Amino acid sequence: MLRLARMLCGLCCFSALASAGAQPKDIARFSGSRQAMAELCGDSAALARLQQNQERAMQHSGMSPDEYQAEFQRGYVQSKGDFAGLSEEEKAKTCAQLQAFSRHQKK
Repeated sequence: MLRLARMLCGLCCFSALASAGAQPKDIARFSGSRQAMAELCGDSAALARLQQNQERAMQHSGMSPDEYQAEFQRGYVQSKGDFAGLSEEEKAKTCAQLQAFSRHQKK
């Protein structure tokens, strides 16, 4: 349950993270986590587009594409491991949070 709380907190706080001047590596790592979550919930195409936009934004902040991909993969692999241990109930909660986050981002 602690893993789920950490993931959901990260998801909900992403916008704040980006606007608060978080390090590009942290944002790239979180983008990888979002991708793993999208795959878990069946919406990887939408997150792949978001990831491409995020990568371009990080390049403007001075992060190289290779650096971005390395941090993205680090976040992705860690989250895939975290998700592997989720119960069906935890998966449903995670996906509900992802859907809510996606709706919020479209506004």
